[in-house]
Amino acid sequence: NKCFSINIHIKSFYNNKILKIFRMNISTSNNDLISTSISMTDDKYVRIEEGSAVMLYDKKEAVFYNKVQVLNRDLSIQTIRLFSNIRENEKNQVYNKKLNRYEELLVTNSSNNIKPPRKPIPGINILDALAATGLRSIRYVKEIENLRHITINDISNDATKAARENCITNNVDINKVKIVTSDATTLMYNHRSSCNNTNYIEKSDENDNSELSDDTQYDVIDIDPYGSAAPFIDSAIQAISDGGLLCVTCTDMTVLSGNYPEVCYSKYGVMPLKNNFIHEGSLRILLHALESSATRYKKHIVPWLSMSIDFYIRVFVRVFESPNEVKKSCLKNGMVYQSVQCESFYIQPLGSYIPNKKSKNKTEDDKSYHFGSNSMNIPSVCEETGGKLKVGGPYWIYPIHSQEIVDELLNRLENSVVGSKELPIEPSTSYRLKGLLTAMSEELKDVPFYYNLSDMASTLRIPSPTLLEMQSALINAGYLVSQFHRDPMAIKTNAPNIVVWDIMRAFCKLHPPQGSLKKKFSEAAKSILSKEITTLDISFEVPEILRDPKKKIARYPPNPEFGWGPKRRAGKLINNENKEILDNNNDNIFDDISIKNNDIPLEKKSKTV
Repeated sequence: NKCFSINIHIKSFYNNKILKIFRMNISTSNNDLISTSISMTDDKYVRIEEGSAVMLYDKKEAVFYNKVQVLNRDLSIQTIRLFSNIRENEKNQVYNKKLNRYEELLVTNSSNNIKPPRKPIPGINILDALAATGLRSIRYVKEIENLRHITINDISNDATKAARENCITNNVDINKVKIVTSDATTLMYNHRSSCNNTNYIEKSDENDNSELSDDTQYDVIDIDPYGSAAPFIDSAIQAISDGGLLCVTCTDMTVLSGNYPEVCYSKYGVMPLKNNFIHEGSLRILLHALESSATRYKKHIVPWLSMSIDFYIRVFVRVFESPNEVKKSCLKNGMVYQSVQCESFYIQPLGSYIPNKKSKNKTEDDKSYHFGSNSMNIPSVCEETGGKLKVGGPYWIYPIHSQEIVDELLNRLENSVVGSKELPIEPSTSYRLKGLLTAMSEELKDVPFYYNLSDMASTLRIPSPTLLEMQSALINAGYLVSQFHRDPMAIKTNAPNIVVWDIMRAFCKLHPPQGSLKKKFSEAAKSILSKEITTLDISFEVPEILRDPKKKIARYPPNPEFGWGPKRRAGKLINNENKEILDNNNDNIFDDISIKNNDIPLEKKSKTV
C-alpha cells in the first residue's frame, strides 16, 4: 500500500476560473481507491459523501442535490443488486439447457452444422437516463458487484461535464462507464432493437469486453425525473431487454392524486379519484401506464416493489416478452367506483375469462377459456348512503409487490454481514429501509385499495376505534386485514363494504356519540347508522394472531429534519429576487451535508407503530 498527498487545481466549468479546490490524501492498493479525505479551501463548493461516492457541488449551481432521495438511491442499489443475482442465475439456467441439448444433438447427429450455444456474459448493463451529475450512477458502479457497463446520460452539457469530473474524482473504472449528452427518449429509442444482444457471446469470445453497441437493449433502466415519468415510458419499455428491470420515479403527486384529473388522464391514460387511498392509487395509475405501454409491443410487466415515499412514488417492475400474458392484461386493470358521500368503493375488472361451451376442462391455463368484457356487478348508487358513485380508472388491480422479493431484500438488510456479497456497504438509511420493507411485507398483496379509519369515523361523527379494535373485528368475522406502508391508519381488507360498515355500526352502539357530536350528524351518517347490522357475531376481542408480539421497528417514521421535501428544479439558477434570502437566511443550508452511515438518527425520533 502507498500513501501520498496531492494538491489538485481544477478549472471550474461553472465560471471558467482556475481554483485551488482541495487537498486530497489517497491510499491506494492495486490501483483501487480505498479511502478519500477532502478538505475544502473555497467556500463556494461543498463536499458530499453518500454511500461510497464523494461529490463536489457548487452551492448555487444549476443542478441540485436532495438528501430526501438518499433512501431512493439506497433502495435502488439493494434491488438492482438482487436483480443482478437473479438475472445471472436465469441466464446460466437457459445456457445449461441449451448446452445439454447441443451435447445430445452431437451424439445423435454427425453433421458439422450444429453450432454450440452462446455463453452468457457475466454482469448487467444499466442506463441512468436522467443522471444529472452522476451521483446515482457512480454509486451503482461502486456498489453493485455484477455491473458490467453503465450509460450516464443527461440532456444538459453542464450536468454531463460534472458527471465526468465526478467519475474522475471517485476513481471509477472508465471501461464500465459511457457518458452521453442526449435527449433520454431519443437515446432509448435508438436502443430498442433486440437483434444485437450482447448478453451472450460466442464460446471463442469469452474474454471479449467490448463496449455496448449503439442498439443494444439494457438490463436495467432507471428513470428518475423532476416531475412526471410519462414522456419516457414508451421509449423505456422498448429499450429494456426481455426480463429486464425498469425503475421509475414520479414526483407529480398533485396530478396523480386527482387535483388535476384532466392532466392525469392526458399523461397516464387514467381518470384519478381524489379520495383517501390516493397514495396507493398513484402507484396503480403508474403501473397501469407501464402495462398499457408494454402491451403494444407484446410485453407485460411484473411488479417487484411499489412504494409511496415522502413526496414521490417509486416502482420496480420486470418487463417480459410474452404474447400469451399480454392477453391477460384486461384482467389486471379495472375501474373503481367511489361513493361521493362515504368511503365505500367498488372495483370492476375490465375483462374476464369466458369458458368455451365445447370444452370439458375448465382451467385458465388452456384453451377452454377465451377473454371478453366483464358483466357489470356494481350497484347504481352507494348501498350505504344512497349517494351517487363517481368513476375512476382504469387502475392496475393486480398485486403491486412481490412477497418473495420484499422478504429477500428485508432478509439481506437484517441478517447479512456488512462487507459480505449480499451487503457490501450498509446503507445510511438502513433503519428506515427496514421499516419500509417490513410494512410492505405485512401488506395484503392481492387486495387493491384501502379504507382510512379516521375518515370513516369522521363520516359518522363518532370517536375513532383503535386500529387494533378494527383489525380484531375483521379477523373475528373471518376476513384478512393489514395496513398500507404509506398510511398508518389504513384498513386494507378483503371484506365487502357492508361488513366494514357493520363493524363501525356495532362500535357506534358500544360508544354512542355524546353532546355536540350527536347533533352534527350528516345525512350520510344518518343513512349509514340507520341500517340494520347484518354481519353476525361481531367481536372486538383481540384474536390470538394479533396477540403475538410484533417486530419492534418504526414502520412510519417522521421526517428526519425540518423542510424535508423537494428542492428546486435542475436548471433553475438563483435569481436576484431570492438571492438575498438565500444569502441572509440560509448561509448554512449546505453545512454538514455529508451523508454517512447512521447520520439520520431515526431510532431516537421514531415511534413504533
